[in-house]
Parts: sequence; C-alpha cells; structure tokens
Amino acid sequence: PFLDNVSAQDLETVRGNQVSVPVRSELDKWQNSGVAIQRGSTYRITASGTWHLGGLCGITDATGEGLYNVTCWDLGNQTVAGRSHAALIGKIGQQALAFYIGTEFTFTADKDGTLYMMSNDAPAFFFDNSGELTVTIKLID
Repeated sequence: PFLDNVSAQDLETVRGNQVSVPVRSELDKWQNSGVAIQRGSTYRITASGTWHLGGLCGITDATGEGLYNVTCWDLGNQTVAGRSHAALIGKIGQQALAFYIGTEFTFTADKDGTLYMMSNDAPAFFFDNSGELTVTIKLID
C-alpha cells in the first residue's frame, strides 16, 4: 500500500536543502515524500495545516490532539499504537517500522531509504477523512 508517484531525491541536490509536500488524510497508502533519506544525515520534519478524520471527530493538526470527543473514541487498530488516529506518521523505506512525526520531528537517519508519510488511521477508516497537511523536510546536517 504505497503511493510512489514521484522519484525520491537527496536533499543536498535541492535548493535550500528542503522540500514541502502535501500529505492527504483520505489516502490509505503510504505517500512518497520525494525525499531520499541518507544514513548519518540529520533532518527536521515540520507539518502545518489541519485535517478531519470522520464527521464525528474533531479537526486536528499533525499531533492528533483534540480528535477524540464524546462522539469519537479511540477504538485502536491505528498503525502506530499509542498515538492518536490523526497523528502524522512516517517510515523510511517500505519495509521499515512506522514512527510518530507530529508537528515537528528531528532525527539522524540510521538507514537509507525513501521517506513515506500518512495519517495514523485504522486501515478500514480512511474513506471519511478530509484535508491535508503541508509537510516540510529539511536537511540540517
């Protein structure tokens, strides 16, 4: 379940060493960021905007905070357990474990691979999502 509609490139070859990409909430596939992560390099990922996961849930940002309310509950089965269904998550390469990104995440890569991102929703529940985040990936070292 990967959306590979772009070729990933090393941020050293991009003006300003950064790119901004949309991550759509209704896509039930890992979305290719277009960024080839390089082992040993340090990156900062920031996300802005809001999305809505279902008509009964609250509008939220990349943290997923404020999603749950009296009509919207955490029923589990999200990709990254222990994080809100609306959290922004990522993985480096198709075989890697998923990790929480939220609104800001800085890390030094321990492997090479394409950065993929998506909403932390449960597999059967993407159909009623709306909105997208703008995610900026910057090479900082």
